[in-house]
Amino acid sequence: MQIPSIGRKDQARLGILAAGLLVVLYYSFSAGGFFLVRRSYGELLILFLLLLGLLLGLEVKGKLPLAGRLEMGLLGAFTLWILLSVLWSYIPARSFEEFTRALLYLAGFALFWLYLRRRHWLAWLGHLFVLIAAAVAIDSMLGKVMPDVISHPDLFESNRLNYPLTYWNAMALMMVMAFPVALRVAASRPAPLPVRCLYAATLFLFLSVLFFTFSRAGIVLLAVTLAVHLAGAVGSRLRLLLHAGLASLWTIVLVAVCYLSLPAMVESVPDPGARVSEGHQLGVVMVLLLLAAAGTQAAAWWLEGRVNISAVLGRRIGASLAVAGIIAVLAGGALAVARQGGPGSWLETQAEVITGAERTEAVGRAEERLFSFQSERYREYAVSLGAFTERPLQGTGAGTWIVTWFRDRPYDVYVTDGHSLLFETMAELGLVGTIILLSFAGVFAVRSIRDLRFLKAGRERCVFAAFFASCAAFLMHAMIDWDWEMPAVALPFFMISGALLRYGAISRDRAGGEREEGEREGGESREAAEAAEATGIQRWMSWRLPVAVACIIAMLSVTFPLLSQLKIQEASQLARKGDAAGQERAARKAHSLFPLDAAPLKLEAAASSSRGRIKTAEALLQKALELEPYNDSIYRELAQLYIREGNLEMAREMVRKSLELNPLESRHTQVLEGQLWERGGGQV
Repeated sequence: MQIPSIGRKDQARLGILAAGLLVVLYYSFSAGGFFLVRRSYGELLILFLLLLGLLLGLEVKGKLPLAGRLEMGLLGAFTLWILLSVLWSYIPARSFEEFTRALLYLAGFALFWLYLRRRHWLAWLGHLFVLIAAAVAIDSMLGKVMPDVISHPDLFESNRLNYPLTYWNAMALMMVMAFPVALRVAASRPAPLPVRCLYAATLFLFLSVLFFTFSRAGIVLLAVTLAVHLAGAVGSRLRLLLHAGLASLWTIVLVAVCYLSLPAMVESVPDPGARVSEGHQLGVVMVLLLLAAAGTQAAAWWLEGRVNISAVLGRRIGASLAVAGIIAVLAGGALAVARQGGPGSWLETQAEVITGAERTEAVGRAEERLFSFQSERYREYAVSLGAFTERPLQGTGAGTWIVTWFRDRPYDVYVTDGHSLLFETMAELGLVGTIILLSFAGVFAVRSIRDLRFLKAGRERCVFAAFFASCAAFLMHAMIDWDWEMPAVALPFFMISGALLRYGAISRDRAGGEREEGEREGGESREAAEAAEATGIQRWMSWRLPVAVACIIAMLSVTFPLLSQLKIQEASQLARKGDAAGQERAARKAHSLFPLDAAPLKLEAAASSSRGRIKTAEALLQKALELEPYNDSIYRELAQLYIREGNLEMAREMVRKSLELNPLESRHTQVLEGQLWERGGGQV
């Protein structure tokens, strides 16, 4: 198909989409975008890009397809329900922060749904997404092979790749999401040989990073994602499977080398010296295998013009590759079970970690983890379901799962998220929020599958199938992890899902006899252009102006919590320097910018207490308690003030309330209980 020339407005559209996707790169190297300050900067840019397109008058389409409008409505309703949860939330500030996070995803969805005007743009943007994932993978592997030169933080000292996203399962998900997008190019016959070789090496890189995250769900998810990709890519299944098999082959070689010669690379707590020396050796092996992956692609390209594979032979080859993959997985599982004492011992161990009430320790080697059911999620899911049964309609408020966890957790482990978008939504947003969320996912899945079936076998269907598989990977993984809180992987999903809905709509319009919008832009008559200009203001007023106003309001909603958080950071820095007066001023300013947050009040109270103004500090903490009555730390701080005043009865009551909300907390309450005992306050 001949690609039409790109006019200025189309250049602006494509530039806006690329700039929006680059926010994912920023998030990837900013702790995944998890923290409010770093997330807010990217969110402001997304909202600005959306607003910029509206201000530039970038036409979208005379009518917006029903499926897209329905998805926008559902995602918008979910965002508003999160905002409404502030009214009954256990922690109003966190609920509002979750509202701003949902605004980010809504804006990302709208950006790609509105401005993706030509289908082949999605393939172009796919190259950028693969480049972003490759940059993340390279940076992560450099920390693995050169730990003495590039030091990446490993907070849990588990020897699992997690940087720069700072969470290994999110790293695994990003690699899986990028894999089908890259696989489509590597298996594309029209693609130039250098491009295919580069993408073949990239596929191996993604699989290598996935393995070194030791993510069980990630590896299973890769197999399911590949199956989804193959199911949709009619006419290209054998090529896709062959190239995925080649990348897997070199990854198996890498795994074998590690187990035979580089054991420190797969141990949970390796010797520091061995980690450095074997890391350097791993770097050499990686370079050789990357070259081998590229060389294999060149050999495949050479054979393509000389070997014809019949349909029957193709099916046999595909089945053989699938069986070989299953055998490899089963063989690895059998080896892991044998290392753990045989099937009987392994089954007994798995039963203990699933049903046991005690926390189980992390396993030592990669294969022990990959073939183990050890996880804390079973208890976390149970806590989520318990919270749902208590408040089934509206939930406890967005971002408040931690309150229920502190109260009901079976062991003393600090966890902030429920490790499941579904279960956490049930706990925090109740039945209403859960129905809206599932409706959004359901409409997207149903519409995408219908569009996939509508597309005929060919390049357009291959592109759609690859990106749909990427979205399916996120949806499946988000059901068992806290991917919603990681914009580095969640934002690409919402962008791609919006793009796919637009892609399907354009395809249907084109099949109905209409040309793509970009193709008719240059051929419009002067009369048609004048008529369009005459009705431009009317169209603008119909929906673009309200959307522009909504963007401005959303930017303000993001800005005030951001400025407040910056002031909180300033107050914390002043506290470390011992500047109580400056801490007090900064905290007071932070609270004025975001009155829902109790954290500034606590900082101001601490400054007042250090300056001897106990009553002022007490009043500030009582005010903070009105905002967050389920915050156990506020009760402990009040208890400390009452002990200083000599009001032991009130101090004992505050400690008791703190323990009701957080029974297993001992680091601070034991100190307070000791002080009460020493002063004759008795036991709590």
